[in-house]
Amino acid sequence: MRLGKRLSMLFAALLVADCVAAVAFVAFVAFVAAGLLEGSDGSGALGQGSSFIPVLAAFVTVGAVLFELRLIARDISKDSSPFTAAHARRIKVIGWVFVANALVELLASPGFAAVILGPFEFVVQPSASVDFPVLPVDVGAIAAAIVSFSLSAVWRYGSLIQSQVDDLV
Repeated sequence: MRLGKRLSMLFAALLVADCVAAVAFVAFVAFVAAGLLEGSDGSGALGQGSSFIPVLAAFVTVGAVLFELRLIARDISKDSSPFTAAHARRIKVIGWVFVANALVELLASPGFAAVILGPFEFVVQPSASVDFPVLPVDVGAIAAAIVSFSLSAVWRYGSLIQSQVDDLV
């Protein structure tokens, strides 16, 4: 199929672009942290690491999803059925990648560290002087994981029907 080949090439190009952007991001953060950029003293938010890990996790997530999609498109380009058990497993892997991204973003947040390490103050009436930690929950990644797991189940059922149809012919 020509579409599968084109999609495979598109996903490969996007994967390369994601890897290049991730390397550029890491190099930029390293230069900022070392104070090598003009006007930078290394004290920026990225230099402190508060958002370095979640951004890097996003690059890894996008790369893993593109890699799996490239493998699916490559299989489809070889004139095989799109409904195979291998594709269902790959779609499930994409769901687990989204779950991992949401967990990394939560665990790497300053709010999570404040909840785990910080002193707990039990207050009957909240006041303006109490600073409550914020726990970021990536609802988009969780929703994408749910959609991926659901799509994997549909794909698995489609592969079952495909195998039954192949047995009839």
